[in-house]
Amino acid sequence: MSQNKPHKAANFILLIIVLVWLPFLPNYAKAPQLHERLLVQGIGVDMEQGAFVVTLQSYHALNTGGGADVPTEADVISGVGNSVQDAFSQLSRSTGRQLMYSQNLILLIGEKAAQEGITEFFDFFIRHYETRPSVSVAVVRDGTAYAAMRCKKDDTLITAQEIAQLATSDSLNAASASSMVLQMTSDLTSSTASPFAAALRILEKGEDTELQTDGTALFLGDKLAGYLSADQSTGLLLMRGEAAEGTQVAQVEEIGRVSYSLTGCKSDITVTQEDGQPHFQIDVSVTANLYELDGVPGEQLPKDSFDRFRTTLEHQLDALCNQTLSACVTEYHCDPLNLGRHLRNQQTELYHKALDAWPQILSNSSYQVTVSARVEQIGQETNPHVKT
Repeated sequence: MSQNKPHKAANFILLIIVLVWLPFLPNYAKAPQLHERLLVQGIGVDMEQGAFVVTLQSYHALNTGGGADVPTEADVISGVGNSVQDAFSQLSRSTGRQLMYSQNLILLIGEKAAQEGITEFFDFFIRHYETRPSVSVAVVRDGTAYAAMRCKKDDTLITAQEIAQLATSDSLNAASASSMVLQMTSDLTSSTASPFAAALRILEKGEDTELQTDGTALFLGDKLAGYLSADQSTGLLLMRGEAAEGTQVAQVEEIGRVSYSLTGCKSDITVTQEDGQPHFQIDVSVTANLYELDGVPGEQLPKDSFDRFRTTLEHQLDALCNQTLSACVTEYHCDPLNLGRHLRNQQTELYHKALDAWPQILSNSSYQVTVSARVEQIGQETNPHVKT
């Protein structure tokens, strides 16, 4: 029995050590379970009377008792605070659940909040450990994120996933230029680049309030400067070398309307000096697939039809790019093409001189856009409607 006394003493000492250190150890037993959290899938930010209004589209999981957490239908809740984090905390207190941001798909910014400046609240989406830099960003044109998060179609809530798909639809139709938190953060910290994001508009259709894309929102610094139209958004994507999709229509002499789709795009920007000012040469090359020609089936077309279409396409896209460029640099003094980076890389000395007055330098610079097109015929190799 005496041999067990040292063991009992050692166990007693070990117990005392555990009891002393227990309050300082991570309390995993009290960590919130999935059914105790709100699974955030969409976040909207508005500014109202100096306060932040945060609107969440979220799910909460129900514990079925069988060890599985089953997500419920989407819910929309809003909170007000002196900061985004303060508004989130208010929502946690009012719901009794901890917010889970890692599932978020979209950040919607109301137009007023965009006009006031996004730096004040954007920091949360950069610093919080659960937020993802790949979250899509969109601005609600002429509206609020609060209203956009509550839009319904056929009496069914438009989900955050569907809103995120709208915000990234440039990969399908080239009618808006999309952006993510990571890209906008990079542009916000740049000395010259201008952030941009897809613009969404709320449409009233009877009892429904649908959403649709409506061009691109341009920022000067961190404040909303204005919008590019759907066509101008295509011009922006062309000059950025990112317009890989999108069905367009061209009016070709002696042929009529021709429908085509962009299938590839490249852009190259060269910077030189002219009279002490930057000169930007923007060369755009596109590939287009021909889908539909006007006219009666069997009607013969001129032999040079495809050459005419290619020439018309080049002229049309050239005009579109120049119109877009004028809107960006002259009307809004914005640089969504990141021309400043090209100036820094190719004309470093001129770049440092231009930094103090970059918006004015943009307006005073000269530009030349050249578009070259390659047309690929879809269907038969020999067009039966072309004269031989």
